[in-house]
Amino acid sequence: TMAVPPNAGATVAAANTRLYAIGRYYWNLRTRDGIAKSIEYFSRVVADDPRDARGYAGLASANAIVADYGYGASSPMVYLARARKYADRALSLDPKSSEAYAVLGLISSQGMKGAMPQIDRGLADLRRAIALDPTSGSAHEWYGTALLEQGHVGEAYAELNTAAQLEPLSVATTAWLGTAAYLERRYGEAISYARETIDLSPQRPDAYETLGLAYEALGDTPSASATFRRLGRACASCRSEAAALLAPLYARSNQMAQARAELTIAQAHHGEVSPDDLAVAFDAIGKHETAMSWLRRWRRDSHYGGYAATEIANDPRFAGLRGQIRQRPEKPA
Repeated sequence: TMAVPPNAGATVAAANTRLYAIGRYYWNLRTRDGIAKSIEYFSRVVADDPRDARGYAGLASANAIVADYGYGASSPMVYLARARKYADRALSLDPKSSEAYAVLGLISSQGMKGAMPQIDRGLADLRRAIALDPTSGSAHEWYGTALLEQGHVGEAYAELNTAAQLEPLSVATTAWLGTAAYLERRYGEAISYARETIDLSPQRPDAYETLGLAYEALGDTPSASATFRRLGRACASCRSEAAALLAPLYARSNQMAQARAELTIAQAHHGEVSPDDLAVAFDAIGKHETAMSWLRRWRRDSHYGGYAATEIANDPRFAGLRGQIRQRPEKPA
């Protein structure tokens, strides 16, 4: 048989390092096509060297995002199971795989797509991921979003800021940093981060929402309105969400006919609208009971986890509703 060149292993390792890096580039885009391309590259790492833990960890990260963003043809739970399987395989090959622990921490802490959250376990896995690799941007990002879910907005902002410095091209990190800045009432920073996110990914709806809300908080109604209209054009289902955000702007400008017209659009497609935005819109036109009904629905929805409480406590749009919540706490089921 032909002898294997002594440097063949090093050659494969070097090639896999490049393949993994390309996979991470596509993964950071967070688009459907980008995640699909990342899976191709991570799979090539595994095919070239089945004992390279990076390939499995990359596949774990990619499948977790497929589940979280709803990119798959199957149920999100299918992709979460795959993510766990790949993460476990990565740890069996490399017990110090920071990326694998980060994925497990993300799944446990967020209660993603129907999975029951295990907050303490998730936070522990994320802290371990950071301890193993302090330069892991995704570990810092997911730890930051987990802290945000728990209401620790200042700590979350710091973690997400670290993540953005480590991976400045990560669309999701920059988007979440904008959200945290908004909830920290750093509205100028929120505008900057949202703009950066849109530059990286012009079709990302949450960045337009953060940008518009920050303008709104600063009293710049024309810029907020223009941004929400851009949101309405960002995706096929974004018009209804934009309508819910536009309605309060019209109401506060005493343009009640336009406010009601936008709210009618939002109501007609309420499955595509975040319940908190509907609550704010109804409150703005004076339908306070309906607003509270949508707010209660939002708080009970397990998909939003602890983030609902964080937003109610920190988003300036809820200043009036917060008093009503305190006066009329929910009755136990």
